[in-house]
Amino acid sequence: MKLFQTEVDAAFVLECYKVSLTSVAIIVFLEGLIWDSTWASRLRKESEVKALYLKGVVSNALHFLLIAPVAYGITCAHVEASGYYMPDWVAVPGGLLCQSVGYACCHYWMHKFVNP
Repeated sequence: MKLFQTEVDAAFVLECYKVSLTSVAIIVFLEGLIWDSTWASRLRKESEVKALYLKGVVSNALHFLLIAPVAYGITCAHVEASGYYMPDWVAVPGGLLCQSVGYACCHYWMHKFVNP
């Protein structure tokens, strides 16, 4: 199968998941560092906290296991098909800036009391 003239094979799919799986490993490690008995007790006793935590886990799983790899794959295939027209010293900070601004906007929207 091809996507923008890029062959979609097992190696391509694995490459698409590499960033997501690395992110999940880092998140799990950092999450393990911050858990203490107070947090574990609160998670067990307060059903609202548990529900919100589980909602976050499901949301992150959906993102890291489905949305992000597909978006990464489409982006990589498109860039490979159109050619590398931007040097890394421009592309990497630009990508990080776009991701940071997008994350900040989504995080702000998440914490608003009323959302449409």
